[in-house]
Amino acid sequence: MKNLGTITHKKSDEIDGSAWGIHYCEYPERGYEFSVEKMVQSGAKWVRYYYDTVWSCIEKQTGRYTYDVQDKVIQAFLEKGITPIVFIGGGNFLYTEGLVGYHPFSRPGAKEAFLKYVENMVEHYKDKIFYWEVWNEVNHKNFWKTGPNAEEYGRLLSDVSDIIRKHQGDKAKIIAASLAGIDINYAEQLMRTCARGKFDILSVHPYNYMPEDTIESINSLRKTVQKYDEKLVFWNGECGYPSSGDTIHGRPLAPWGHKIQAKWLLRRSLCDLLSGLEVSIYFILLENHYTRKMYDNKEVQVAEERPVSHFVGSNTKGLIRYSDGSDKLAFKALKNLTSLISSEYTLSQKNTGFTITSEGVFYGAGKSDREYLNPYSLTFSSTKGNMFVYWLPWPLQENIEQGTVDIDIHDIKFANPVLIDLLDGNVYDIPMEKKADMVSFKDLCLTDYPLAIVEKDLIQIV
Repeated sequence: MKNLGTITHKKSDEIDGSAWGIHYCEYPERGYEFSVEKMVQSGAKWVRYYYDTVWSCIEKQTGRYTYDVQDKVIQAFLEKGITPIVFIGGGNFLYTEGLVGYHPFSRPGAKEAFLKYVENMVEHYKDKIFYWEVWNEVNHKNFWKTGPNAEEYGRLLSDVSDIIRKHQGDKAKIIAASLAGIDINYAEQLMRTCARGKFDILSVHPYNYMPEDTIESINSLRKTVQKYDEKLVFWNGECGYPSSGDTIHGRPLAPWGHKIQAKWLLRRSLCDLLSGLEVSIYFILLENHYTRKMYDNKEVQVAEERPVSHFVGSNTKGLIRYSDGSDKLAFKALKNLTSLISSEYTLSQKNTGFTITSEGVFYGAGKSDREYLNPYSLTFSSTKGNMFVYWLPWPLQENIEQGTVDIDIHDIKFANPVLIDLLDGNVYDIPMEKKADMVSFKDLCLTDYPLAIVEKDLIQIV
């Protein structure tokens, strides 16, 4: 295949809308401007704004609420066409024993103070912020210290919802639960506890080595929850993968690597679309870094059952390196994705046939009906043209020998298609055979990460 160049990246303010977002963080020594610019370069249209809006950051002195930093960051997002999702939650040493996971029911008087913080923040941002996330991973003991309790959380969510609706009515979109994993039992308990209409979006954090393995569980979650409220929308509110084994915080099973991280990001994002998750937030923008001194000064907290050493270092799920602020391969892969797949496209189903002509390193591919032996695909349609994305859901590897595959796609039209490698952004000329009711492509690359067939006229190549 002839290499035509690479896809031109679009910044966030050059894209009308999409499902793609990132969990935001900063390096104090670089200033918030560095992180905001990286957000804009990414092409993301959503930002999960979390660390700066927790209770302890807004109310540092009893009854005094400050937004100096937050105002600057939020305004910068809005000016660049990025929609902020503002987090509500966390403990506060003024009222609770600790920070992370110390909910307002943990001490007398804390709930009243927490709701005042909510009231003040919503009032402050009522004309700018319309997406509010209430607490994080409520089904995890580290984030609800007295032990997960859907009835308690449901009461808190209800009270917070009433405050938000008072100021913004139905313009506000309230995001609930932010479940660790896909916890159907907790979600159903919450639906039984919390009155219909108290929230609009149920968020999950589908961490998994193989993104495809979560599709069935997400569909089961939706089926269960929508028995109680058929209007609920579902999001991936946080999910990431480390590029190295020395990462702090969550670390999935090996292998790890920069290519693996980038491949995982692409597969996770597209599996979210396959699962009907309307927004997909990658965790995290930067390799956030913690030192022993930070813990000694109680600036951050440690889960009691783990040593401090588990939390000292860098979280290599980040897309930007801590050491020098440089982009990782996964950041480039995300820019390829955001520049290509936007809200102008809609998913459509097409009858597709794959014939693997060379298995490469994917031994046994195509020789059984087992899912990981056969390609996944998505078809996108727009008024300007069509797009077809495919990959082999093979266990992720850092280096591979590609295979080849023949693809037949029924009831779709292409005039001058090209193939885009979403890992590195390279664009290739490909031959196509048109038949009565389908198009055929011969000996295309087969990889363990997504490739896209798209009209050449729909992209810019450099």
